[in-house]
Amino acid sequence: PLSRQELNFLLSDIDLLRLSHYSRNMTDFNLISDLLPIIANIYFNGRLNGQQQQTTSFSLDLGQAAILLGVGLQRKSVDFVAKELELPIEQGYALLNKSIRRLSNHFDTICRDSIELDSIMEEKSETKNNSKRIKVSHFDVEE
Repeated sequence: PLSRQELNFLLSDIDLLRLSHYSRNMTDFNLISDLLPIIANIYFNGRLNGQQQQTTSFSLDLGQAAILLGVGLQRKSVDFVAKELELPIEQGYALLNKSIRRLSNHFDTICRDSIELDSIMEEKSETKNNSKRIKVSHFDVEE
């Protein structure tokens, strides 16, 4: 499973923001095209499966995966992949957008889960430190 640290190594916060903007039709395809090989590599190597917080594994629809494979790993244009799959070009872009939206949402979930886990660990650490201080102060009072 992909951890937040590994995700941060592969994709910066700015990269994740660009993906999020593209998935909401706020930026152009050309602004995320450099990220597609990385994202495709993450997906097709199975790095998104087995997240501890999720009960089901992450997967894309067949059409979405085919477009991501062609564009991300084979470095073909969306137009060319759409023609290979005998789809209208607009549908090829729509499938790519849907796959990016799902991947972006999944990356956001990984980030949120990491933040929640960090805050829980910090609270436990603070609670543990506070209980030690109380014991020390109690010990000091008894002497």
